[in-house]
Amino acid sequence: MRSSSPSLAGPTSSEHLAFGAIVLALGIQAIVTQSLLLREALVLMFGSELAWGMVLFAWLAGVAVGGAIGGRLETKLKRPELGLVTVLVMLSV
Repeated sequence: MRSSSPSLAGPTSSEHLAFGAIVLALGIQAIVTQSLLLREALVLMFGSELAWGMVLFAWLAGVAVGGAIGGRLETKLKRPELGLVTVLVMLSV
């Protein structure tokens, strides 16, 4: 006998595919952003090693702050993947 309650089987293959697409888009966006930021900093500071250090510090600090904020928000959201999509769209505009 089948019950009408929802199954606890887990995510479907289409949900895995959608999540994979989101992660891929985030990775591409991060690489492009990092490349542009590093190039601009090197041009502005005439290619010094201090520029490399400052850019990498800012990048890693931003990742740490974003991860901390995202981790706290993720536990409060009913559908965290929609929050991720919203942030990606806002960053791309």
